[in-house]
Amino acid sequence: MSLKVEEFAKRRAMREGIPESLLVPVVAVDQNAITEYVGEITPIMPRSPEKALLVTVRAPDTTDRNLRVWNNPASNIYFQERQVWVHVDYHGYRRAYKKAMPSDNIDKFVLSHTMGRPMARILGFNYIRLTPVTKKANTSSILSEIQGCRRYADPKFYKKLLEAKPRILYADTTEMLLMLDIMIGGNFAEEAYWAEYLFAPVGTPPPPDLIGSLRTYDWVCDGDLPSGGDFIQL
Repeated sequence: MSLKVEEFAKRRAMREGIPESLLVPVVAVDQNAITEYVGEITPIMPRSPEKALLVTVRAPDTTDRNLRVWNNPASNIYFQERQVWVHVDYHGYRRAYKKAMPSDNIDKFVLSHTMGRPMARILGFNYIRLTPVTKKANTSSILSEIQGCRRYADPKFYKKLLEAKPRILYADTTEMLLMLDIMIGGNFAEEAYWAEYLFAPVGTPPPPDLIGSLRTYDWVCDGDLPSGGDFIQL
């Protein structure tokens, strides 16, 4: 059975520059929504079956592999076949993740709630996807989360969302970048440049204002930088 597409959430993500082929679910109102929009659920912790879920997903058939983002090995996290989702109030999530993903070595990583829990609570979502990221990337996202919570503390900023009552949301630019372990630090202008760079077709020139940040990541090919280099052109 094919998964549903949440139209309001789709439009919301695409307004931020997320391509239609990169709609990555990150929060859900309940388990039924996860089953309908994300994948098949298996409880992880027998004593807390509602708190931690292993979700088996299938990548969409329409994924555009010509986008530059797929040249970053970390992008496989987006449609990872086995995902861990947890209740917004569950505190044993690290233990649950290790049980569900025993082959993943996360000793040097923190487990990031792809949408911050305060924001998820404000917007009425009870389940959040977990992804492993470095501590520095997770810390850098806190400012974006704080700014978002301050904005959404006023219901007028999410009136349309409240009216639409989406059962899931797809990742926004901040969340897409955090899953790739990119440090964002609340700089919304730079987030927009990253979206323009990563979600464009291979060979598209990068935004000039992003060049400095691109130099700090070893997965960025020299061919995307003004100095040229020995790497394969993206």
